[in-house]
Amino acid sequence: MDSNKLALVLGGLLLAAFIALPLMNNKSAGPAAGGPPPGPPGQHAGPPPGPPPGGALPPPSGPPLTPGDLVNTTWDVPSERGTVRASLYPGGKMSAIPPPSLAGTVRMMTGSDTIQGTWQMNGNRVTVSAKVGPTTQTFNCEVRGQEMYCGGQKAARVQ
Repeated sequence: MDSNKLALVLGGLLLAAFIALPLMNNKSAGPAAGGPPPGPPGQHAGPPPGPPPGGALPPPSGPPLTPGDLVNTTWDVPSERGTVRASLYPGGKMSAIPPPSLAGTVRMMTGSDTIQGTWQMNGNRVTVSAKVGPTTQTFNCEVRGQEMYCGGQKAARVQ
């Protein structure tokens, strides 16, 4: 159940914020092509933590986004359970729609089809927090120019 909560929130994000969700914790290794085999049955494999294989994140793509630039934006944040759509609103408010594979769990835990939370930006780090059930999950994403990365994966700006 913890990996489900994590996936719900990361989306958060956006966070993402992502919100994102299991992107920041990533306690299990992903079975990428040529990567390590999946863990024991029932253990959810996810993307590898940190920067993509082969090096650091790409260089920034233009001038960095500011907190004002992020207000009223929507991001698709990849997670191990699907894409989380996170919207960032004025006043540090965030709303995320979980991937279909987690929609029932979110509905059961929150009484809603969306996850509500908060976001803030310090430097190039966007921190997203959301309460899912009895726990609050917090995730960090990195702004690089006009792009945002959560758990080393690029989030796609939708709006």
